[in-house]
Amino acid sequence: MKQIVLYFSIIFLMLFSTVIRAQRENYLDQYIAIGLERNLLIDQQILEVEKSHQDIRNTRGSLLPKVDLNARYTMANGGRSFQMPLGDLMNPVYNTLNALVGEGTFQSIENQELNFNRTTDVDTRISIVQPIYDSRLLVQYKIQNELTAIAGVDLSIAKRDVVFDIKQSYFTYLKALKIKELLLDTRGLVEENLRVSKVLFANDKITEDAVWRSKTEVRKVDFQIAGAEKQYQMAKRYFNQLLNREMTDSIYTSEIETSALIRDFATSGYMNREELEKLSVAKNVACNQEKLASSNNIPNFYLVLDAGYQGSSYVFNSESDYFLASVIMSWNLFSGFKNNAQRQKAKIELQRLEAQYFDVRNSLQLQIEEARLEFEKSSKNYQTTIAAEHEANANFRIVNRKFEEGLATQIELIDARTFMTNAASENIIARYDVLISKAAYERATAGYTFNSIN
Repeated sequence: MKQIVLYFSIIFLMLFSTVIRAQRENYLDQYIAIGLERNLLIDQQILEVEKSHQDIRNTRGSLLPKVDLNARYTMANGGRSFQMPLGDLMNPVYNTLNALVGEGTFQSIENQELNFNRTTDVDTRISIVQPIYDSRLLVQYKIQNELTAIAGVDLSIAKRDVVFDIKQSYFTYLKALKIKELLLDTRGLVEENLRVSKVLFANDKITEDAVWRSKTEVRKVDFQIAGAEKQYQMAKRYFNQLLNREMTDSIYTSEIETSALIRDFATSGYMNREELEKLSVAKNVACNQEKLASSNNIPNFYLVLDAGYQGSSYVFNSESDYFLASVIMSWNLFSGFKNNAQRQKAKIELQRLEAQYFDVRNSLQLQIEEARLEFEKSSKNYQTTIAAEHEANANFRIVNRKFEEGLATQIELIDARTFMTNAASENIIARYDVLISKAAYERATAGYTFNSIN
């Protein structure tokens, strides 16, 4: 039983350590996910995409029936009128009839004055307008879809820029952190050299100027540490700013195997830049703009239905209800050559976008090649600094041992220590320059894959 418990305990510890190690290795991916979620520029671009989707809905609504309810109640007094000479026409006839009959059966009447406006008028109707054929609406719908696609491409471009900025800032922070740690370790060395110098001076093996020289070296390192601390704090604050966090928030770091990155690096001739996709969609927009201008010369047909009530008051009956159905044709025959000007403008825009497409493609190819060469240069520099650091460490160990035995001068020790510190610093800089140049190549080729997390 104890063996089984021990067996499962070992398995649990192995799994737990694997999870912890994977979590540490994914710190950068987690920061990228946070940056993509919190970046204010991306938030603005997401709103642009959402606004474009609403524009699509608005354009799509133009293809559907339009229903309006209109109600009008009018009271009128005065206005234009016309005279009806009924008395002048009928009274002579009535007089003749009365004379024949011998009685006043037919009474005289007055001339009548009628107003054009009715005293009260009611008109309430529901109007339905349905496009039967309107080529402009279909083209406008296509254009709006393409504009929405452009907004989506702009969002992808913004995301890739944020990913590169976060990676570059993260590696810059690691560079500043490692140089700061190196100088702190170096301070321990110069303090030890100061202690040894004091011992040697006390034993009359060196003169007092060597002690003062050791103290000066301590002060020099302190000065370098102050500068490194400033670079470290600025890199930390800039990285947190990219993540929209507090400037002083802690940054968790994990080591990245640079040598494996160099071995596994493979150049890609495939260019999947969203900038070219954006220009391709923009050319489609220009083509549809030309079609839109041409469609203005084509007749459009609409079905209009009106159903409602008319009368002098709201008394609903069969005599007041009415229904109208109409087919309307709208055909623009002449508009001052505006349609032709719009077509020419769209053609010119298409030619401009085609020229811009080839120019951008060439620029991107040059950018990719420059990024590839920069990575290769950084990789070679890093390999060189590895060997230089190893040699400088070995040289310092030898000179330091000779100094402790009184066989080397203090100047030789200081030179060896300076050479070792510079070699280590150059190795740190070269190492993270490799990572930054790899991120730049990844940005140039649009090689970063957005997963479900970010």
